[in-house]
Amino acid sequence: MLNLVFIHGTGDDHRTWQGQREFFAGSHAVLDVDLPGRGHRVEEQPLDSHDDNARDVLGRMDAIGMLQAVLIGHSAGGAVAMMIALQRPDQVLALVLVSTGARLEVSPGVLDAARRRAERHLETVMASSTSPPRMSRLAGLTMTAPPRAVYADLLANQRFDAVSRVPAITAPTLVISCGDDRLVPRPLAESLAASIPGAQLVILPECGHYPHVEQAAAFNVTLMKFLGRLSIQAPRPAGSAPARLCHPYVTKEMSMEKTRINLANPQELLEIPGVQQAESDSIVRHRAAHGPIGDAAELRNILGTEAVTPTLLEHVDFQSAEATAAEAPGA
Repeated sequence: MLNLVFIHGTGDDHRTWQGQREFFAGSHAVLDVDLPGRGHRVEEQPLDSHDDNARDVLGRMDAIGMLQAVLIGHSAGGAVAMMIALQRPDQVLALVLVSTGARLEVSPGVLDAARRRAERHLETVMASSTSPPRMSRLAGLTMTAPPRAVYADLLANQRFDAVSRVPAITAPTLVISCGDDRLVPRPLAESLAASIPGAQLVILPECGHYPHVEQAAAFNVTLMKFLGRLSIQAPRPAGSAPARLCHPYVTKEMSMEKTRINLANPQELLEIPGVQQAESDSIVRHRAAHGPIGDAAELRNILGTEAVTPTLLEHVDFQSAEATAAEAPGA
C-alpha cells in the first residue's frame, strides 16, 4: 500500500478528485486535501503563495503521521507538489504532475472569469469534444471555491516560477498533459518533463484541463500503472487499518509493472481505454454459459481479434485471476 496525497488546482477543492478517491481508496491510503479557504476549510484565510500552500499540506501530512507519500497535484496543485518535493524531498516517494508547468502564467481573460464566476468558464477549460451530460457533471466538481480563494490561487500562480529549481527534484515523476488543454498547453508540460531528471511524460488526447474528471478511467489506469512501477513501500499513517481492496478481483502489486484485471468481474475492463460496454457484456454471457476464460485465444473468439488489443491483454490475468476472485472475501 502507498500513501497518496491528491492536491487540487485553482478554484477547486477535494471534490475534484472524487473519481480517484473511489478508485484508489480501497488499496492505498488516500488524503485528498482542501487548501485553506474552500471545501471543509472554507472559513480559513486562503493563501496566495504556493510555498505557503506546500507548508500547509506538509502540516496535514504530519498531523496524521504520514511520513512519506506519492503527491498527485493538478494545475496549481502541481505547483504545490513541486514545492513540497523541493522543501522536504525526504517525504516525497514520487510526483504526479497533472496539467501543470514550472511557471504558471494567468491570462487577463482567466482572471476576469474568476472574479465574475462567468457561466461560460467550463467552456474555457474543457475539451470541445466533452459531451453535455459530462459537462454538467463537471460543473459540480470544478471551480467550486469561493471567489476570494480563487483570487488567492491566481495570485499564487502569478508568483510561482520554479523553472530554475525543478531540475533539483529527485523523486520519480510522471507528468500528465492533455492535447486540448488551453490553460496549460502541451509545450509547457513537455518542458517540465524535460527539466526533471528521469521524468515520464504521458499525453491524453481529446482532453482539456481536467483529465482526472474528463477522462477518469484513462487517467486512473495511467496513474495505476505508474504506481505499479514503484518498487517502494510507504508506511501507513498512524492508526490506519491495513489496506482492503475495494474490488477483490483487482490485484495491485506495487513491485510489478502490470495491474491484472479479473475477467470474473468484467465491469473492471471498462477502466481500460478502448474497452466498450458491449464487450464486457459478451464476457458475462460467455462465462455464464461456458465458465472461466482460459487464454487470449479464447478471448479473441469471444470478442473478435480486433477488440483484443495489446493494452487489454497487458491487464488481463485469465484463470489465475478468476481463482483469486473466487477465494476473495465476498466474491
